[in-house]
Amino acid sequence: MLAACVFVFLTVTIVGAQTGGLQLLYSSAKAGPNQGWAGSATKGAAITVWARNVGTVRGGSYITVAGVNLTSDSDYAEWGATTNPTTAKGFQRITFWLNGNMPAANTAGISVTVNGITSIALPFTIDNTGGGIFFADGTNGNDSWDGRYPDHSLGGSHGPWLHPFTVSIRTGEAPGEFIYMRNGTYTNICNGCSDTKVANIGYFEEGGANCTIYNPQINGTDALHYTVTSYPGELATLSGVSINAYSNYWTFTNFRMTNTGQAISLGNEWSFCSDCHMHQTGLDVIGMMFDGPFFWVGQKFADNTRWLANYHNSTPTCNTPTYSCSNVGTAYVLYWGSGDTTLVKDNEFHGGAMYQIHNYDENRCNATDLGRNFTNETIDSNLFDITRSAGNPQDMRAAILTGMDQNGAVYNNVTISNNVVYSRDNLVSLGMVYAFTDPGWNLTANGLYLYNNTFDAPGAPYFFTIGNSGTTAHWSNVVLQNNIAVGETQYEIFNDSLPNFQYAFQYNLVPQTPRTNSSGTVSNNIVGAPTFVNASTQDFHLQSGSLGIDQGTTLSSITVDYDGTTRPQGTAYDMGAFEYGSGTVTRPSPPTNLSAVVH
Repeated sequence: MLAACVFVFLTVTIVGAQTGGLQLLYSSAKAGPNQGWAGSATKGAAITVWARNVGTVRGGSYITVAGVNLTSDSDYAEWGATTNPTTAKGFQRITFWLNGNMPAANTAGISVTVNGITSIALPFTIDNTGGGIFFADGTNGNDSWDGRYPDHSLGGSHGPWLHPFTVSIRTGEAPGEFIYMRNGTYTNICNGCSDTKVANIGYFEEGGANCTIYNPQINGTDALHYTVTSYPGELATLSGVSINAYSNYWTFTNFRMTNTGQAISLGNEWSFCSDCHMHQTGLDVIGMMFDGPFFWVGQKFADNTRWLANYHNSTPTCNTPTYSCSNVGTAYVLYWGSGDTTLVKDNEFHGGAMYQIHNYDENRCNATDLGRNFTNETIDSNLFDITRSAGNPQDMRAAILTGMDQNGAVYNNVTISNNVVYSRDNLVSLGMVYAFTDPGWNLTANGLYLYNNTFDAPGAPYFFTIGNSGTTAHWSNVVLQNNIAVGETQYEIFNDSLPNFQYAFQYNLVPQTPRTNSSGTVSNNIVGAPTFVNASTQDFHLQSGSLGIDQGTTLSSITVDYDGTTRPQGTAYDMGAFEYGSGTVTRPSPPTNLSAVVH
């Protein structure tokens, strides 16, 4: 029997709310100082937020922080921006400065007011106890300067650093620090690193009884992250370089990366080895742009990680640094390895990738693997464009691969919800989700949930499949509900060789009757076409009269849709990623606490 689902609250303090179509979604930090900008006693950190429906011109609209309304144009560096860097899902970006009128230690948060309507506030604290405000300039900076000023106009030692990163803590650095990178292209980013193109924020490997540590960790705290971002209203582009975040509580936000074999590593794969059991935690990537050649964009081996509102257009080529032509066909966008409590939400994926999210891990240690796990993972409200051209050497297989190769690994409570996946070239060899374990591994996977996704890929053989799994792998509590799938030639939702595969395929809108076996429940599905508004332009909202309207089952863990609209809008949940009438109603307040996920 399938276990009942209990709603999960993730601690995503930067997830916002909607009022009458107005949504304040994410912020670049959850705390910052009201002073210290270039030595000012009254001007503080610049903060960026991402929103919907705030307009491209401020007019009479304004941000409120700690109860103080920002009504002067000088308070803002940008309002409603969607470029430099490109935003995901058309989100609009606002960047503003904190100021001395905002009371220290105030926790009233950040809200936005547009046309007299005020959003629900994002959590935010005015905090002057952190490491302060620093600047980097890859063209005009100097690592011997103090980093406290955005230019060298004061002379002496006052001016920006040349490199935004270093192998050890510089004078004045501490948790809660902001590093603002001036406009331009950075091809060297780390002061004191053996390779200035690779920023190792801490570095260690497995070895002996404990980790072998080469660079000490530079750790923030849950309340006070280290934050690396572009200078307000400017665009820093990191080209041909990599960031390895092997420390805790860092946020990378609002800049562009391109042309590198690997862009950002969140945590270290050796963290899950018995002779080096040192997990990273609290690493965020928010509102970034990744375009051009990559082998992979993001890699994760850490707990409490978030990859939010990022725009990806990855184009693996033979020119990608470090990787040869023979590697191009195995590239991916995110290699999402072991870790507990992670969130991938509101991102936009384009370009080439074998799997755009390779949610998979395997044996990696010279000693014993310890704690390899996918636990409490959510992949929600992302756009996956898995189209490729016939001339692209990339082997496009599926949007998401999920599974593990490791005896004793824990795979528990992975939720894939509200995503839109489409292809327009008939070259996808698998489909939306491919669940996989290599033969011979004794994996017990308990809890894989596909809820309210929309998949439109003519010519793809599958919507979901579990494949190539050895006889020792056990998959239980695999639930597919409220999904819409279009164009597939068959519905492979199980592998007959599996000794224990418990699944439910219910309340889905599909073009043909799915296959069944004795261990599964198949019921309440509709065979037919969904009637999208305009699939040719990737508008997968439902038209009036669609077979998917009010035909889904209630899912207590899925309270909003891809657009952030409350579910349900009618008498029952709609099928697919969008509620009919999406974007027109009030969204509830976000959760502010964390509890374990239980299914």
